[in-house]
Amino acid sequence: MLANKGPLIYYRRTGGFPEGPVEKALGLSSLDDLVICPVHSVQPEVSTYLLLRLRTPFIIPPRSTATIYLKAPVAAGVYVTANGEQRLVDYFGPSVFKYALYGPPAVGQVCRFYITDIFSEVPEAGPWEAVTKVVVENTSDNYVEIRNVIYPIVYAQFYIDNMGNAYLETSKLSITSSNVGVVELRNEPPISGLPTCLKTEGGLPLPFLKPAGEKIAKFLMEFGL
Repeated sequence: MLANKGPLIYYRRTGGFPEGPVEKALGLSSLDDLVICPVHSVQPEVSTYLLLRLRTPFIIPPRSTATIYLKAPVAAGVYVTANGEQRLVDYFGPSVFKYALYGPPAVGQVCRFYITDIFSEVPEAGPWEAVTKVVVENTSDNYVEIRNVIYPIVYAQFYIDNMGNAYLETSKLSITSSNVGVVELRNEPPISGLPTCLKTEGGLPLPFLKPAGEKIAKFLMEFGL
């Protein structure tokens, strides 16, 4: 909800997750400086990784490459964009974010957890979802069964089409054995020509952000696929 009080615009939110209420006074000259875009559905103080659990496991033959499409959760990000600068002032999803541990308790990684179907073509995303593409390359000599794909999600780029549908940066899953793979962000949209959304870093608490905002582009899946 937005309300004017003199020269200030007040932004208020009471629902969603992380839980409100949230209220901020914005020194904007116009509501045109307020933009809403898809952002990452994580709490960075909890995790900066997204574990996509495949509802139906995917089996890939040895020494082969395949392309699959998955769905990922998104949140709504509220930005101010005055004077050529941007600032994320709030972000929220429709319900509590779920998390899971990937790997053993002593050395595993807490991840945002989401169950997705698997698609051979670009699917239609549902509410609060984005479509992503995963290029799977199996360089091993074995058939490999994939149940999970883990993104370094908070540094991945979102895209949006002219209908308002969200898309998540393409990744490549390189498999070197039956249980080990590396997920690498590819810096490209799942569909060519999609415009990028605003970056999510501004205003988000990112305890794991590298110096100068260096992008974390890989995740080693060493505890099984």
